[in-house]
Amino acid sequence: MSKTQLNQPEAETKPRGRYYESAQLPDVTAIKQLKIRNEVAKLLNEAASSKPLMDKTEARLKEIRSRLAELATDLDVKGFKTPQIGFYYNGMRTRRTLSNTKLLEAGVSLETINACYVESDEFQDTSMSLFTSKS
Repeated sequence: MSKTQLNQPEAETKPRGRYYESAQLPDVTAIKQLKIRNEVAKLLNEAASSKPLMDKTEARLKEIRSRLAELATDLDVKGFKTPQIGFYYNGMRTRRTLSNTKLLEAGVSLETINACYVESDEFQDTSMSLFTSKS
């Protein structure tokens, strides 16, 4: 049974890429209210200077967590601490998910599966992409 036969939302399949996305967005100069235009430009410029540092920091923290997990495993401890920070290692884990395919194979009807979907609370769906010039 394919996903399209279920009522669950399909993943967005819009093309990704900095040039496609930038072409679809209005330029801040199109904002007529000067105060709002300036605020938007200031926030975007701040984000543009912050995002590369955040990405680099996140990548480094991932490396640090991985190495600390290796060391905790080697030493057979649950983690480490200093006066400033603690690191807990909970081991390798998996996540259980409910499979629509297995439900159908087990005899649960498509109508029952579709009737059991519920909407989540609203949340802001945002993303930020840095656009660099073509070389």
